[in-house]
Amino acid sequence: MRTVFSFYLDAAKIALQSIFSHKLRAFLTLIGIIIGVASVVVVGASIDGLNAYVVEKVSKLLGVNHFMIARIASGLIGTTSTGYLTSVHPAKKWGQKQVGASI
Repeated sequence: MRTVFSFYLDAAKIALQSIFSHKLRAFLTLIGIIIGVASVVVVGASIDGLNAYVVEKVSKLLGVNHFMIARIASGLIGTTSTGYLTSVHPAKKWGQKQVGASI
């Protein structure tokens, strides 16, 4: 048990000595990690925001029950070559007359 504890203690001591002896390298590494994580968060938030914006605009323009685009795995029956499934209101899909107002 003593050797395991001393192993980790020696490893931490060597790591801290390396960080303090190479301050510029440690600082640049830290800045790189911060910028990388921040860019991933910004891209993810942008994608979510744009998705919500597009869904809101399309639902205002066409209505919620009239148009749907969903991403599914390509190669399934009923999908396009890009892997997107597009459909309209179920009554219009099969050529039937739509009765009543849309919800």
